[in-house]
Amino acid sequence: MIERGDVVSARRRIGFDVPVEDERFVVFQDDQLVAALPTVIVVPLDVWSARDVDDPLSLRVTKREAGTKHDMAARLTLLGARLAEKLSLHPTGRLAPSTLTELDERMRRVLGLG
Repeated sequence: MIERGDVVSARRRIGFDVPVEDERFVVFQDDQLVAALPTVIVVPLDVWSARDVDDPLSLRVTKREAGTKHDMAARLTLLGARLAEKLSLHPTGRLAPSTLTELDERMRRVLGLG
């Protein structure tokens, strides 16, 4: 079972003749809700770039945490729900406690929760 702070992937296909890609997401939802609901609230990951350094709405996730070859950027403003059945049940990575705490703090600002 996946848990809050896990990095999971989902396969997707965009249009015709486009290769299948893996998208990465950080599970943001509480563990009890992950087990109880058909959807999971996630934060999408994208490749980290120089433009992300000064962006308070992107959070750096190391390649070790993300289980990827490159550092990734958690795109806080793209928070959304995905069907649990579309997500891998085996995490590819896991956020360090300090990264998850920083994600929580930034998300509070994005959502206006103080």
